[in-house]
Amino acid sequence: MGRRIRIAWDKEGRTGFYVEFKGEDVCFYAKNTCITFSPRKITVEGNVDKIMEYDTPKRKYLYIEFEEPIEPLIVGCRYSSLILFKGFEIRVTIVSDELKYITIITPGLWIYYYAIISNDIIGVELPRKKKVFREEAEREIIVYFT
Repeated sequence: MGRRIRIAWDKEGRTGFYVEFKGEDVCFYAKNTCITFSPRKITVEGNVDKIMEYDTPKRKYLYIEFEEPIEPLIVGCRYSSLILFKGFEIRVTIVSDELKYITIITPGLWIYYYAIISNDIIGVELPRKKKVFREEAEREIIVYFT
């Protein structure tokens, strides 16, 4: 078991995510999903609806869309818009009750630059030349980057 912190998903700090740092991995736990970020892959447990991939001249963008919105846990912690821990920069942005997201800026040696978790989608930015492979099971998807 690694180091576990709580991240608020509302300004009052009632709901949010449990975030666990295990070795190089960071796991975000919610009621209906678990999202694990690793240096060369992302694992999503839950009902994934579709995966989309877009290339630009310099970057590649990957989107993982959920069938239903992420349901935060009852965490009871103080809201903080910036968390720095183990080489990660985690920024929580709350525009309104309907529009909020978490930006995870990864350590420099990781294949992808950052990931964004919103209510119903995960977005990832990585270099255009990197290849993306995926492995799908009934309630889990693993996306590999090479």
